[in-house]
Amino acid sequence: MVTDQTGKIQITWFNQTYLARSIRVGESYAFSGKVKAFRGHLSLQSPEYEKVDQTTTPLKLDNIHTGRLVPVYPETAGVSSKWLRSRINHTLKLVEAIDHLPQSLLDLYNLHP
Repeated sequence: MVTDQTGKIQITWFNQTYLARSIRVGESYAFSGKVKAFRGHLSLQSPEYEKVDQTTTPLKLDNIHTGRLVPVYPETAGVSSKWLRSRINHTLKLVEAIDHLPQSLLDLYNLHP
């Protein structure tokens, strides 16, 4: 069960007991998914989630998996959409960092955005 200032809702993942150890009471998370009726209550079933920074708004602009239009990629064994979105986000941050490096440093390491 998760709560916020608007109310509470049950979250259900099937056959993923490890998630109970990943999500901690008192920490803030953003959840995204379909709301369905489950055992007489509203429930988010197998939602995407991510931890959010409590000092900013819950749906900040740099969320990767929630709070925005989220790309869904074709999946294969060991490569989920969530994993791929994380790697793409990391790569984009690296490219952005390269854009702000002095030209002399870019030339030294042959880095050209």
